Amino acid sequence: TITNAVGCDSIITTALTIKPTNLLTNHHSICSIETYTLPNGQVVNKAGTYNDTLMNHFGCDSIISTVLTVTPVPVVYLSSDTSFCIGNEVVINATIAATNAQYQWNDLSTNPIKTITASGLYKITITAPPCKTIVDSIRIVVLDCDCKMLMPNAFSPNNDNLDESIKPIYACDLQPQDYSFKIFNRWGQQVFQTTDYHTAWDGTFNGKPQPIETYIYCIEWRNATNQLQIKKGDVSLVR
Repeated sequence: TITNAVGCDSIITTALTIKPTNLLTNHHSICSIETYTLPNGQVVNKAGTYNDTLMNHFGCDSIISTVLTVTPVPVVYLSSDTSFCIGNEVVINATIAATNAQYQWNDLSTNPIKTITASGLYKITITAPPCKTIVDSIRIVVLDCDCKMLMPNAFSPNNDNLDESIKPIYACDLQPQDYSFKIFNRWGQQVFQTTDYHTAWDGTFNGKPQPIETYIYCIEWRNATNQLQIKKGDVSLVR
């Protein structure tokens, strides 16, 4: 009620309508190789909170907050296939940067860090939504690096099909590298030599049977860790 210019009361009625605004918060996740388009059309690929002011259908400003989470692309490399000696171990760490990553090995364990002491194929599957699942594997062989080489102390090349030749016996499954097997008579003359670990001495030299006596042998090879091994001794030729 207001007094007008001539001193009379005037009543003014105001009908006020409040048009609503909108305050929205949206959460979205993308992989780091992807992009996201905000409500205002801007394309982004970095994590953060983005605020857009838009006009709603009432003509009022509306604020839309977009909370964007970016997950790194899972990258895992378990290394090349490898081997190690019995008594040692290998620790594999398959942890990736994504905080929501889930891990599963082919033995169903879920810890990204694995201590390996036995031979086998080890495969891991890593899932980090919204990125794609990745898989990697590594084959590990555990070696008997203390491979023992045994040598008989006598043989009898007399055509009775028993102990007709002589060669070293390996107390493991390794195939020696840089192998050399030599035999000398008591005068120091070399009567046999081979670099093939399958080949045995049949008791002959230049095609002739050698006399009954004690011979000296020398065996050289490299083990699984590439260490040079030497074994010497004597063997008796009997008939």
